[in-house]
Amino acid sequence: MTLSKPLQLAEIDMWTEQSKGKCTCGKPPDHEIARAAFQEELVIRLGSIRDAFMARSIGCAVVSDGPLMSELHLQESQAAEDHYLAERFDAIKEGEQPELEESNA
Repeated sequence: MTLSKPLQLAEIDMWTEQSKGKCTCGKPPDHEIARAAFQEELVIRLGSIRDAFMARSIGCAVVSDGPLMSELHLQESQAAEDHYLAERFDAIKEGEQPELEESNA
């Protein structure tokens, strides 16, 4: 993340604290209106930058972890199929008629 945006926000906060607040009630001076607009724009841009970093992080995680997740899913599917077959084998061994179901794999 660029350091300039947080520094600009800190500087705006400093200006806000130092301002005397002398103005006609309900009609702030132009520089205060400009400061508030600039601050709002910085906050929006900073949020966009953070969102972009988060999206990039998620994308990198998908790319780097994708093959592992696929392998784990395959192993889990195989384990579920093995469990189903073991239950059917036990039913046959005990003399029961096993239910023929579609495998979940």
